[in-house]
Amino acid sequence: MKKIVFISLVLLLSITLNAKNIDIQQAKTVAVNFLSQNCTIKSKINKISDITLALSYEGDSIEGESKNAPNILIYIFNVVEKPGFVIISGDDRVLPVLGYSNTGFINIENIPPALQKLIENID
Repeated sequence: MKKIVFISLVLLLSITLNAKNIDIQQAKTVAVNFLSQNCTIKSKINKISDITLALSYEGDSIEGESKNAPNILIYIFNVVEKPGFVIISGDDRVLPVLGYSNTGFINIENIPPALQKLIENID
């Protein structure tokens, strides 16, 4: 039993130490790929120019990363000229797509309270 716990802790630690930031280009690529395959938006999203960055949220830097490099925790992209948005993780420790909608868009002047709480507590 001790051996299993030790191995689990080593694996968990190695995953945390290997966490890497996702830059905006990678996040855009993930967003476009997800939207083109999983959404029912009237005309499929297939180009990076079909989405626009609505919000990015910066947190403390990941251990091992440069202190000068920004640590973006989430990216939120709106679909251009169509309803829909997607929320992308800013690091590779979690699933890349945190949320999405085929309707509406994210207005940074009027962020829904639940999303605001998520952003505040994500760090």
